[in-house]
Amino acid sequence: MADELQKHRERIDALDDEILKLVSERAGHAQAIGVLKNGAIYRPEREAQVLRRIKESNPGPLSGETVARLFREIMSACLALEQPLKVAYLGPKVPSLRPQASSISACGADGARAHPSTRCSGKLRVLTRTMA
Repeated sequence: MADELQKHRERIDALDDEILKLVSERAGHAQAIGVLKNGAIYRPEREAQVLRRIKESNPGPLSGETVARLFREIMSACLALEQPLKVAYLGPKVPSLRPQASSISACGADGARAHPSTRCSGKLRVLTRTMA
């Protein structure tokens, strides 16, 4: 049993190295796209398209939602290389509040910066200008 366990661990280590190399390559392509687009322009429809494709081609055993969460984090980290995504939420800046946590989890932990607002209209104008 110890030999079998060691074989699985060695294979996992090798797979981790491959995954790291591929994620780094993906990040390089995302950076190149950011340069071609002359800055970060977040396109939610592109993210949805990628996540839909990933879930449809997922062979398992992880669920489609789990795989989508992993890819959302990867995409968020790649976008953050260009410029952190600014996400407005209605309410005060209190880490335990649900709106702030939801805004971050929906966009990925690495790539989003939450911005509290007591009014929607002013904050949306500021965020729109910084994303264009």
